[in-house]
Amino acid sequence: MPPGTPIIGAHVRMLVNLTADIPGIEKTRKDSINGLDRMVEAELYRRNCHIRYFLPKIQEALKKFPSAVVFVASDSQEAIEMSARTFAPKGYKVFHTNLMLLAICRGELRRGAFCSQLALAEFLFLATADVLITSHWSSTTQILSNIHDGYHVNGCRT
Repeated sequence: MPPGTPIIGAHVRMLVNLTADIPGIEKTRKDSINGLDRMVEAELYRRNCHIRYFLPKIQEALKKFPSAVVFVASDSQEAIEMSARTFAPKGYKVFHTNLMLLAICRGELRRGAFCSQLALAEFLFLATADVLITSHWSSTTQILSNIHDGYHVNGCRT
């Protein structure tokens, strides 16, 4: 990527299956402060943050920055694949973390050291994006909102 190329970064937090997202949560008492009963609201937020709601916002950003590349970070391979299917045929470069590496971060390793390092790398890259499109109900969004210098928009259905 040539220096000065605009970057549109999308952080899509759409994984609804909380037992897949938080390894071991099913072993916690459901009514515990960390249990599944307390996380029900997260499912609604995640459904509203499906990639299909991000695509028009990414397209809008591409109209403003036609030479931009799109970087997608997500807890869902579907978001990455749908972004590539939508924008690559139109001549836009869509990139993401290697899917083989992301596949390692499913299941129990999801919150381990390697996967945390991978998430941090995505996080740091997103912080440099010219346009940042994020999900609500996400600690990454909260932090990125504080350190990101460019244009920022919520990508979820509101």
